[in-house]
Amino acid sequence: MPYEYDFGDLWVHDLRIETTLPLDPKLVYPVCIAGRRAAPPEDCGGPHAFMATRFEYTLIGESRSRQEFEDLLDDEVDDEEWAILRHYHPDRFDRRAVNRRLAALAAPSQERWVP
Repeated sequence: MPYEYDFGDLWVHDLRIETTLPLDPKLVYPVCIAGRRAAPPEDCGGPHAFMATRFEYTLIGESRSRQEFEDLLDDEVDDEEWAILRHYHPDRFDRRAVNRRLAALAAPSQERWVP
């Protein structure tokens, strides 16, 4: 099932359900069971622009200081962008971080259904 995200940048994801398992009452759903690589940063210009600059994102994720980071970009970055990108590396995937975010998103809907 195709899903288009960020219509301006033309990100299209192909989602598929491989199997349906019985619910585990000890888990909070949805839950991520596996993944590969980090999602591209927001507003990076779409799939073609991201792939063209993927190596630069790798270098940015390996930068040791804000100055080194800004030198790579040839541009100054604001505090919010620095906080996000200084830990970004396109080849890393953190399943626990994904599940923490999913749990935070699910919490309000879980509360509505508690008897």
